[in-house]
Amino acid sequence: MAVTAVEDYSSLPPAVSRWTFDEADGTTAHDAVGGLDGEIRGDPVLGASGVRGAGAFDFRDSTGNYVVVADDAALRPRQQMSFGAWYRTESGATSQTVLQKADSLTGDVGYAVDVQTENSLRAHLGVDSGTARLNPWGVATHDGEWHHIMLTWDGDAFVCYLDGEELARDESQSGEIQHSTNPLYVARGDNGWSSTYEMAGGIDDVRVYATALAAEDVAAVYEGTDDADEVTSTSTPEPTATPTPTPEPTATPTPTPEPTATPTATPTPEPTQTPTETATPEPTPTPTPTPADDSEYGRLGYGEGGYGGTTN
Repeated sequence: MAVTAVEDYSSLPPAVSRWTFDEADGTTAHDAVGGLDGEIRGDPVLGASGVRGAGAFDFRDSTGNYVVVADDAALRPRQQMSFGAWYRTESGATSQTVLQKADSLTGDVGYAVDVQTENSLRAHLGVDSGTARLNPWGVATHDGEWHHIMLTWDGDAFVCYLDGEELARDESQSGEIQHSTNPLYVARGDNGWSSTYEMAGGIDDVRVYATALAAEDVAAVYEGTDDADEVTSTSTPEPTATPTPTPEPTATPTPTPEPTATPTATPTPEPTQTPTETATPEPTPTPTPTPADDSEYGRLGYGEGGYGGTTN
C-alpha cells in the first residue's frame, strides 16, 4: 500500500541506522544516518517501486538475495530499542524474514521478525528475564500490498505495530536486551539448523532505533510525517527564494567646503610721490642801467624808448 506523506514533521527521535534502499545499482545499501552500510548479496531488483524515497529492493522468490550488515555496537542498544521496515509479499508458501539480528528466528537472544505462512507474524527479543515473543494470528499481509511493521521495547513491554497501529504486546519479560553478535540480515533468516527463510517480495526503509518509539511516533513513521528529511512520492516544490532587499544607497555626504580664506590685504604701497619739480624761477634779469643819455632826448626827459624816460 503506497503512502504519500504529508509534509508535517514530528519530534521523532533519530534512528541509529536507516537503510532507505533507494539505490538503483551497485552492491552497497547505504546507511543514511549511521554509516553502517550493508552489502547486497545475490541479484535482487534494485530501484523497484517502493513506499519511501526513490525506490525499494525486490528480493523476488530467489535463493541468495538479501542484504547483510556487519555487527556493530550501535545495532545492540541495551535499555530500549525499536526496529522495523516496509515489506510486500504475494506468496505465503514459506515463512519470509523481514529482519534478523539473532542466532535464529526462534532463538533466545537478539531480535528478529518474519512473516509466516498461516497469515501470522512472528517476532522475538531476548532480554534479561527471558525472551519476549509475539506471534499474532489472522494477519493477512500476503496480499501484494505494502505493509509497515515496527517492534518496540521499553524495558517492560514488547509491542508490535502493523500499519501504524498496535497489533500485539508481550509484558511477561523485563530488563536489558541480550544481543547476538551475528550480522544483521535483511530479507534472510534461519531456524538455527539448515533452513533459511528469505523474502519473496519487496522491502523498503529499514530502521533501527536506540529508544522505544511511542505509538504516535510509529504512526508518524507509517504516515511519513516523521522527519524533515523524509523523501516521499510527493514532490516538494522548491521554495521560492525570498529576494534580498536592495539596501538603500547610503547618501554620500556633500563635503562642506572649506571656507575660502579671506586674503590678507596686502597693503598697496603708496607710491612714493615724486616731488613736483619746483620750477626754478627764471631770474628776473636785472636791468642793466641805461647810461645817462646825454643825447638831446635824454636831456629833454625822453629816455631810450620815448616817453617815460627817467630824468637824471
